[in-house]
Parts: sequence; C-alpha cells; structure tokens
Amino acid sequence: MRDIEVIQNFALSAAKAEHVEELTRLFVLAITYFGFKSFCCLSITDFVQPDPNSLDIVEFPKRWTERYVEKKYFESDIVLKKIGHSTTPEDWSEYEDISPEQVKILDEASQFGLVHGVSIPIYVPGVLPTIVSISGENKDVDPISYPILYVLAMYFHEAILRVKGYKNYNEYADLKLTQREKECLRWVAAGKSDSVIGDILQISRHTVHYHIENVKRKFDLPTRMQAVVRAISTGKIHP
Repeated sequence: MRDIEVIQNFALSAAKAEHVEELTRLFVLAITYFGFKSFCCLSITDFVQPDPNSLDIVEFPKRWTERYVEKKYFESDIVLKKIGHSTTPEDWSEYEDISPEQVKILDEASQFGLVHGVSIPIYVPGVLPTIVSISGENKDVDPISYPILYVLAMYFHEAILRVKGYKNYNEYADLKLTQREKECLRWVAAGKSDSVIGDILQISRHTVHYHIENVKRKFDLPTRMQAVVRAISTGKIHP
C-alpha cells in the first residue's frame, strides 16, 4: 500500500467514525504501517488540574502511563518541553544536551516498548494546543514518513473534535465553499504549489492563494493543510 493510500483510507474511515474507541483503533492501524504501535493524544495543559475541555487519549502501556504520572515525569519530560516551541514533528532520538532526569525518562520509556517516537504539535484556534506522540520498538523508521504521520495526526485530531462535539465543531458541516475554492483545495491536497495549481486551473497563482486564504479564514485555521483536512473531514471535498 502506498503512503497516500494510507492517508486516504484513514481520512475516509475517520470521517465516518462515531466513537473515540473506533477512531483510536483506526489510528493505531494506520501508524502500524509505518512501524509504530502506540500513541497518545493530549492537550498541553496543567497535568495536575487539567482543563475540563482537554483531550486525554492514551494508548501507551498502562504500567508506563501509571509510572509517568506517579513520578510526575511530566514536570521534566524533554518532549513536553520542546513541543511547546515547535510547529513540526519532533524526533525523540534527535534531542541533545538533555538533563540526566530527561535521559532517565526516555530510557525508562524504552523499557516499556517506547523505544523510538515522534511527537506532533497541533494548533487550532479556540482549542487547547495538542500533542500527538507516536511510538514503538522499531528504531529504523524512515524520517520521510514524519510528514505523513503529521497529516494522519491532523485527521485524527479533527475527527476527535467532531466526535466530541468540541466548540460547536459540527457547525462547519453547514459552511459553504465555492466551486473554485474546492478545486484549489483538491490540488493542495495533491501536493501542488500555487503556481502549478494556477497553471492547471488557468488562473494566476495570486488568485489561487486568494481562494485558499478564504478557505482558511472560513474554517478559522492557520495552515492550508489543516484547511484541506477539515474540508475532507466535513465532506466538502474528497481525498
């Protein structure tokens, strides 16, 4: 199966899912294709007194999760420290100049099968910042898969917001996009630049940019990829 097919299959299945448990199963199935087997989806919030709207979906080994909370590892976890200042996937193996305590946390995690991991930050206006951490025992994961995992994480996050009825999310289902906006989004989803999309649609790249920015504004989202994900998740376009 090609990487793009993994994304398409997950996007279509996630859009139909009605329960968190179903979405969790589908996501685990998708990340297994890339050599991972467990994940968590957490709002970046106070771990002692979390925000009532926070996301807390943990599919890591139970014994590790209990130990992590009991030892209050969240207070010094290098992943949490770094992810708050990042907009791109963070590879756990690339951290340098970390404290002995942080090394200890990573070493202990590996004893529970969390040998290699990547953490993905997701920012959506009006929603608590979210971290999706994906992990497994395979050390030989190709970094080229990280952008794919990023997209999968965004689809998962969108589906979770929908299922939980988060912040009137379902209102986006009634939002209207113009035909040209949909056309531009479809080509963005295919990885095309504004210039290439302009050539395909026989309009200027500035016009393409205008339509994409309109969609971002309508969806209240900061990036074009998030706009694509939401358009597909709400049935405006198809992957």
